[in-house]
Amino acid sequence: MSWKAQTAEGKTIYPFGEDATGWLMYDGEGNMSVNLMRRNRPKFSTDDPSGGTVEEIKGAYKGYLAYCGRYTIQEENLTITHSLDCALFPNWVGSLQLRHFEFSEDRLTLTLSTPPIAGKSHMLVWRKK
Repeated sequence: MSWKAQTAEGKTIYPFGEDATGWLMYDGEGNMSVNLMRRNRPKFSTDDPSGGTVEEIKGAYKGYLAYCGRYTIQEENLTITHSLDCALFPNWVGSLQLRHFEFSEDRLTLTLSTPPIAGKSHMLVWRKK
């Protein structure tokens, strides 16, 4: 998978690095889930998942994105809407996330429509496994 963003000035950036990894899953019942992360995130100084220093927690949060919920496809305009039930970023819970989609061979390209993230346009390319 790849995740890249473009600034208003046309500069391309990779929010989780050029080698980001993750999973996107859709089922036939209308459920979806996405998990994205920066590769090689630093481990915490503890094995306790509820532990970690403030800096470790901040770094882990900034290197991971996850949400799940329901989806609907609008084939006439090639969009998919993710209706979020859970999200790592709390402000997204209950939100609708609109994505334009395009299929090409074994790849699905999603372009974010709403909401903008850090004022940049975002494109994610997923490869079918």
